[in-house]
Amino acid sequence: MKSIQPLFIIILSVIAPSLFLAGVVFGHYFSESQVLIADSISSWVSAVATVAIAILTFILAKETWHLREAQISQLEELKRENFRPNIGFQLEPNPVSMQFMDVQVNNLGKGIAKKVKFSFYGKDGLEISDGENIIVDKILSLSMFNKGIESIGIGQKLSSFLFSFIDLERETEAVNIFDIYFDLKITFEDIKGNKYENIFAVDF
Repeated sequence: MKSIQPLFIIILSVIAPSLFLAGVVFGHYFSESQVLIADSISSWVSAVATVAIAILTFILAKETWHLREAQISQLEELKRENFRPNIGFQLEPNPVSMQFMDVQVNNLGKGIAKKVKFSFYGKDGLEISDGENIIVDKILSLSMFNKGIESIGIGQKLSSFLFSFIDLERETEAVNIFDIYFDLKITFEDIKGNKYENIFAVDF
């Protein structure tokens, strides 16, 4: 609707003076007495034309300003993309054996990530508390997840051993490991303090 409104105003601004002029010209032939003399007709035409030009100038200035704002916004976004970090998270098998699982945090973006923080949530959307999820407990036992990471460089990876499936089966006798699920929210900043967040769903 917003994109149609300026076009509608422009059309109306052009048609209105045209209709007025048409009325003046053709009204001369259908009127018994000429009410408007030549000078007054000229004055009215000039006045209407001035108003139409003023309206069109205002619309043009407004659209030019909006276009300039959009261009500035796009340039700022392009600049921001040049130093935007992107923090990733994954669980992967240890090269030694498939039964050992490592946890990895990496920066896949184009800039340094600062003040990286981690929080964990269940399917109900509530933050997971201690002892509620054995995998989350193991992850939070690692300092980088518990205290956060001050900064991660471009392309840098931080990896740590997390658990072995053999030990996990012993510890989760009353829990089906395939029922384990949680959402991990990672918040971080770029070098200029712009804030970002990534959310990963971990479903065993």
